[in-house]
This record gives sequence, structure tokens and C-alpha cells, in this order.
Amino acid sequence: MLDPDTLRAMARWPDVPAVTGWLTLDGTGRWYVRGQRIKHPLILAHLKSNYDRDGSGRWFFQNGPQRVFVSLEQAPHILTWTGDPKLGFRDQCDRHQTRFDKTVLDEEGRLYLHGEHGLGYVLDQDLDTVLSWLCRADGAPEAEDALFARLETAFDSLTGDRPVTDIPLVLRLGDALLPVEGCHGSRLESRFHFQKEPRL
Repeated sequence: MLDPDTLRAMARWPDVPAVTGWLTLDGTGRWYVRGQRIKHPLILAHLKSNYDRDGSGRWFFQNGPQRVFVSLEQAPHILTWTGDPKLGFRDQCDRHQTRFDKTVLDEEGRLYLHGEHGLGYVLDQDLDTVLSWLCRADGAPEAEDALFARLETAFDSLTGDRPVTDIPLVLRLGDALLPVEGCHGSRLESRFHFQKEPRL
């Protein structure tokens, strides 16, 4: 979503060239411009209110009439659990995300949630909490040792030749039971339609 001032600037100057390689979203949800962390509250607020994606899976900050494509260390969204099921997760733009359709684990045990806004990486600080919501495919609790045995088997099976596998577990998120999928990290971009290093 872009703010009204930005939309007006785009209409007034439609031919400003886009840039890439300047702006980065790191794996903790911090923003960097040419390697320097952005800390100024007004700049961050403007950035967060003008973060969006195009049809090619490139995420960008619309800086007035100029589109600045964003390099992504992990995923388009960095998710933090709010502690309140009604609020769900908060992303790096301070937006609440509550609607997800899939849980994804890569070969390193990193956890992602996929939903209406695309793929989000769950911060390590919330990993134990979110993993505690895993249960059997019928929604019944699973013993911890059996659960981790299933996960280990899935991680071991993820290779370049077999990059995606279903894991016979679900994640209970509020009233929803989300299917769990293993996906090799090298295939996340193609499977979930985003570019970590956008190309012009």
C-alpha cells in the first residue's frame, strides 16, 4: 500500500528510473541504505508506509516518484509474535498479519509463514513459541520427541534434487490448522514468488 502523497508524485513524474542495490531489509527487520542502518523515525515511517511489491515479485520502497527495490536477507516480511491471537504477528512495517495459509520450514530449521501478504520469516526469539503450536495432522498434540523426529526426517530429505516435501504436521494458529511444508532455502524465492536481489 502506498500513501496518497506518493501516488500523486508518481502521477506527476511517471518516468523517474528505478534503482536497486541501495536498500536492504535484514533478517531482523532492520532497514539499511548502502550498509548504514536507517534510524530516523520520520524516514522509517515514510519507508514503512510505502513498501509494496510488483508483479515480478520484486519488493520496493516507493520514494515519491522513484521506485527503490529492496534487497531481502530472508523474506519480504519479518514477523514478530505479538502475544495476542487477535493481533497475530507484527511485521517490519508495524502492520499486523493474522491470515496465513501455510507454515514453511527450511533445511536449517528456519520457520516462515505464508499468507495474503506473501512470505514472512519468524524471528528466532519467537521460534520456540511458534514451534509449540505444531501438532499431528488431525490437530491432536504430538509428543515432543516424536515431533522433532518428524522434523529431523524432513530436514534430512531436503536437497537440491528434492527441494520440497510435505511434513505430516499442522500448525495451530488460533482456530486455523496450517499445513506444514519443508522447502530448501534455495527454492523459497521461486516457490513463493519473490526476489531477494531484485533485478532491473
